[in-house]
Amino acid sequence: MKKTIRLFTTVMVCMAMALCVSCKKDNAEPNGGGNTGGGGTGGEISGCFSVSSTTTVEFAPGNLYWDGSAFKFEANQWSFADTLNANHVSHFYWSKDAAEATKESFNYEQSMSTEDEFFTNSSSFQVAGETAGTWRTLSKDEWDYLLNSRTDASSLRAWKELDSGTHKGLVILSDGTDASVMESISSTADLATYGAVFLPAAGMRYGTYVYDVGSYDRCWSGTPREDIEGSAYIMYFDSGSVLVGSSGRTYGSSVRLVR
Repeated sequence: MKKTIRLFTTVMVCMAMALCVSCKKDNAEPNGGGNTGGGGTGGEISGCFSVSSTTTVEFAPGNLYWDGSAFKFEANQWSFADTLNANHVSHFYWSKDAAEATKESFNYEQSMSTEDEFFTNSSSFQVAGETAGTWRTLSKDEWDYLLNSRTDASSLRAWKELDSGTHKGLVILSDGTDASVMESISSTADLATYGAVFLPAAGMRYGTYVYDVGSYDRCWSGTPREDIEGSAYIMYFDSGSVLVGSSGRTYGSSVRLVR
């Protein structure tokens, strides 16, 4: 009997390890060393995040930005440019590829083809210092599963105003985390302690202006909205709601990649 129990336990442990092997990285480096934005660590995002019943991912150590010549990850999870800056683009149009999304941040000519795909093919763009074809955006359904369908989904996410309100945004805990941990997160330093994802409330860009920083954020999915020309799906959150909806592609929004 003891031998049977021991065998069963071993099998269960192996199954748990197999589930997370795709997103667990070397703990000596944040997110497997993917922090190429320059500077701080931004918190070690070491856990698995379910985006479907069969798929787990890890999040990039910060939002994507364009420095005028290359795509990079922000230095930490709460960083972004709150004004339009040719050398630090934090808000991207949804377009047919990464280069167009960046270029069109400044010439405002937007393709409206429903065949366009934004970052769904991770081999179509390159993050500086990263292996080509590694990173991608979540689909509409993956955002929805992460935020609303995985086990304890609603308890593993919360609007937070960290560091006495200096950094506002959405905290997301990894699979299997005790939901009570959320109450202990009050500073950006706590993010590394609990391996939490933080999506900053970066607002939205339209034209040459960035609006409503600190009030909400809009993160693009890789899914176009086929029934409305010039639209695509986003994940939206503010202090009172988290939802997956759609938006016109010429509104500049955040991009947080996964692998």
